[in-house]
Amino acid sequence: MLEGYGITKDSLRQSVAHAFLRRQPANPLEWMPWHVRFPETWEATAFDFDVAPHVRGVIERGWLSNSIRKFNLQWATRLMKTSTLLSIMAWVACEDPAPMAVLFGDRQVLQNTVTEQLYPMFEATRPVRKVLAAGVRNRRVVRFNDCSIRLANAGTISDSSGYPARYVFKFEHEKIPTPSVSDKESDASKRIEKRTSGYARNVKICEEGSPVSAAESRVHKLRQSGSVIEFRYVVPCPHCREFQPLEFERVKWDRNEIGEQTPALAEKTARYVCQHCSQDVENHHRPQMMRAGKWIAPGEWIDADGEICGKPTVDSDTAIFGPLSKLYSLLISGWGAVAREFVEAVEAQRNGDLQALKNFVTETLGEVWVQKSGSVAVSELAEHLRGEHTLKECPGDTAFLVTTADVGYSGDDMLFHWMVQAWARGAQGAVVDFGLTVGKAKFLESLDRTYPVIGSGLRLPVKDFPIGLDSGKFTTEVYELVDQIGGRAIAMKGDSRTDRGNNVDWYSFGYRRASIDPRLLKMQKDIGEGDLLMMATERTQDYRIALTSKRIQRGEKGFVSFPLDLVEGHETYKSWFAQLTADYKEGARWQRSGANEAGDQIRTGRVLAEWFTKNGATWDVVALPKRFQPAGAASESGNRTDRPTEQNVFHASRFLLSQR
Repeated sequence: MLEGYGITKDSLRQSVAHAFLRRQPANPLEWMPWHVRFPETWEATAFDFDVAPHVRGVIERGWLSNSIRKFNLQWATRLMKTSTLLSIMAWVACEDPAPMAVLFGDRQVLQNTVTEQLYPMFEATRPVRKVLAAGVRNRRVVRFNDCSIRLANAGTISDSSGYPARYVFKFEHEKIPTPSVSDKESDASKRIEKRTSGYARNVKICEEGSPVSAAESRVHKLRQSGSVIEFRYVVPCPHCREFQPLEFERVKWDRNEIGEQTPALAEKTARYVCQHCSQDVENHHRPQMMRAGKWIAPGEWIDADGEICGKPTVDSDTAIFGPLSKLYSLLISGWGAVAREFVEAVEAQRNGDLQALKNFVTETLGEVWVQKSGSVAVSELAEHLRGEHTLKECPGDTAFLVTTADVGYSGDDMLFHWMVQAWARGAQGAVVDFGLTVGKAKFLESLDRTYPVIGSGLRLPVKDFPIGLDSGKFTTEVYELVDQIGGRAIAMKGDSRTDRGNNVDWYSFGYRRASIDPRLLKMQKDIGEGDLLMMATERTQDYRIALTSKRIQRGEKGFVSFPLDLVEGHETYKSWFAQLTADYKEGARWQRSGANEAGDQIRTGRVLAEWFTKNGATWDVVALPKRFQPAGAASESGNRTDRPTEQNVFHASRFLLSQR
């Protein structure tokens, strides 16, 4: 009879067998944007990978990976941490029903999240609403047709005990209290993980939260364990297509006409500078960059086709995705939003809000806060660096001058933060003059300055001694200026590409690349004559901190004295003194709490002095050239002493220039 309807025994048997097969869940990458909806009061109305492209890789390499059992989202605010975990929970409830557990830091956070986020989102998502127990908002258990979510808070022991869970979610994990050593009760975070012990496979433990202080941070301790895969999100430059992680240090903005940074100007002029090609990345490039991003771990790289190659150097079932800063967020207006937050945090800190900068680091940059050591008070620092000269004059034992300049822009005008230092035998330095010059022409004119040497009747011209310009972002402009100045002028750049410590030279020679004929560059490299002074960042920063924290005392190598005008008027120059201590180390990275030009000039001047004396090899014999010495002056050995001959430096415009 069935054959009359076109049904055979085999087809009937296959249909019955297929009905008993376990339903294959839909791919969350397809299900989430199609189904997940947010309440109308939320900023977004639906889950969209175009708005949060960084979440795609977390689903692929975290949630769907059979090798990852536990992962942590170390993200800043405005990156959809909470929405991501809630969306995964919604997918589980509809596509792969299994017992779930959620842990919050305390009961208040639990209630707020459940009332304002969890239930509203579940009720707005149609597939979830269909399987959700109708009309009931239980604050202990969220019940669905085929599974449930147990809600727990870290403050109540019983909340995180006594029930099975295949999937565990921890919200604001960094704020879950860490028990003291004397606490007899176990850690709530670890306690809830034990709820998964009844499942041999397909277990997932998901954590999210903005980091806190290193001493309290759970993700910091997890990272220090070494047994974790650390994924970083890298994005391609729209100009050179090279992938790179976004770093706040590469966000640049203009200053006003007097060299100050303001929140409004920072927000308006902020742009990102590519670490490979040094070109500006504007706000309109951001969506394309973020959507092309990839999560990669140490040991992996991205080839020319944009594919991930290699494999992680660490083999672990635990992963950290981050840190991920707000720079990656497509929910903000652009780079300027982050720049403004930083400038406002700096201003707030100067006004006594010591929490402002910490909040910026943890909530905006998504990084663990490492408390820097207390800096020396301005009055104490000024007294420590007191010299015996005044501004615009050189100490009597001066052997040579160095002039440094940090180049920037304010609108179309070039800005030059400059400093003149006098150095004597034994590596004793002194600040002679400093200032801010607006405009290239005025800066070139200012290099015609001369400074008197106390008690000698001599005046030393700036141009007869080393002049170093930090090339920074404005590479081409600085190179043109250096060639225009001529003489002993040289471009400089910080060298932080390796973990260079204090057992290296102060500088090394590099090679200009911008606007240089490749054949000329190759010839330059073949003969080993560099034309770019690479400063060892780690060593010079440590030197600056040693000087400003009073570890270097008067008479010791590298001590720099300040003019009496600055010392006695330190209240007037308070903001300038603050620039000396603005840079500090946080973990393995250097951060800054505000403008740092004065501190940079101090360490750059030391590098120029070391260059002039061949990395310090000729400190004991260095002296003023004969033409600057008074008649009859002689060296300690009884003979006149000229300054040492410097290493030949290659100049593209003049081939080889032997500087003497």
